[in-house]
Amino acid sequence: MRELAIDPLELTDSTYEQPLPQHLKTEAATGYPWQGIPIVGGFHTYPEMAAAGLWTTATDLAKVGIELMQILNNCSTRNFLTKDTVASMLCQQLESQKVGGSRFAGLGFFSFQ
Repeated sequence: MRELAIDPLELTDSTYEQPLPQHLKTEAATGYPWQGIPIVGGFHTYPEMAAAGLWTTATDLAKVGIELMQILNNCSTRNFLTKDTVASMLCQQLESQKVGGSRFAGLGFFSFQ
């Protein structure tokens, strides 16, 4: 991931290190999944690295979103993903991914059209 995404997109505050290194734990946000009750220990460490292993900041996440929009608008100068791949990520893949109304889950994204 460092070679394919983190370095090319200049995600300077992102890592897939598991568990989160001690020096980064003080900077990690506390999770509040339900009714404002914090997660015991502040956050979970998930074994599913691809689906839930990225530690990042809002700024780095915004860099990814900007890159995806640039790809969709033929403005990207990086060789990160193709326009067809990004478009596919933002489309419902299976009928079972329908969340309700026009909302659905794509590949890593929820759509609220």
